[in-house]
Amino acid sequence: MWVARVRHWFGVVVPPWRLTMTAVVLLIPVATGLVAAYLTSGTVAALALVFVFLSVVGAAMSLPVWPDYVLVSLTAVAGCVGGLLAAGHTGWSVTVVSLAALLQYFFNRRTVAAASMLPVTVFVLASAPAGQPVLPAALWAAAGAALALLIFKLAKVHGSPKPLDRVTALRHALLLTACCAVLTWIALETRFVHGLWLILTLCLVFVPHPDQSRRRAVDRIIATISGGAASAIVLLTIPNRGVVVALGLACIILSVAWSLKDDVPYRNSVFWTTPGALLLAGAGSVATLVMDRVLVTIAIALLAGLLAVRFLP
Repeated sequence: MWVARVRHWFGVVVPPWRLTMTAVVLLIPVATGLVAAYLTSGTVAALALVFVFLSVVGAAMSLPVWPDYVLVSLTAVAGCVGGLLAAGHTGWSVTVVSLAALLQYFFNRRTVAAASMLPVTVFVLASAPAGQPVLPAALWAAAGAALALLIFKLAKVHGSPKPLDRVTALRHALLLTACCAVLTWIALETRFVHGLWLILTLCLVFVPHPDQSRRRAVDRIIATISGGAASAIVLLTIPNRGVVVALGLACIILSVAWSLKDDVPYRNSVFWTTPGALLLAGAGSVATLVMDRVLVTIAIALLAGLLAVRFLP
């Protein structure tokens, strides 16, 4: 009996081997591009590549025609440029992040989550130090968009389009815009070191379906608490930084593997996201790192779930 339960639990938590290998193959060119961008153009260019890649993944997986991919890609690159130009100016940063959130109306009309990471991408670049060179970041951002389209088309990893009705798309976009504006202002004005987690959690949990947002909020909270506890144990008991990084990368691979399947619960992927992020970022006080992540995620996940249940049709 217990053997069967262990096998069932293992199958729920750990993705199938073939799916995991697919995630590894997909992540190799991304990691290569990340290293190349960092070595040639610095941290900001590497962030531009990675986050634009993430912004285009939804379109690459679900939008059926090339003009849609190109539109999302150009918007993501433009958002990257706009974020860099606004860096150092809270008002302009709030404006460009809010615009990225408002554009979700148009993208969700094509398919839900076509560019859900766009506000996150703009926030990351807007929170960079002012005066960063724009052209190298823009070129690497374009490379990230092209890489996403190329990888997912060659791998034939795709889902079905899920267009959203006008009323729901508009309500979701307006609520997301208001929340992104407030959270961006708070993060930049207070210089909150984990400001990214505010916007990221909101965009991932607050989707245009109340029941799905509620489930995502619960899954995110449970996974964050359990992942935070597991990460704290690893960080406190394993002094070798190389081993910790390897474990973090393994968690990211498992998270990506689950996200490649369109018909699995959100909790399967997010179960690995928190330990992956915490182990890779594991520097400084373990208690501060873990508690900041846990408290911020719980607060924003609750906000997203409540907004969806209360205001979305």
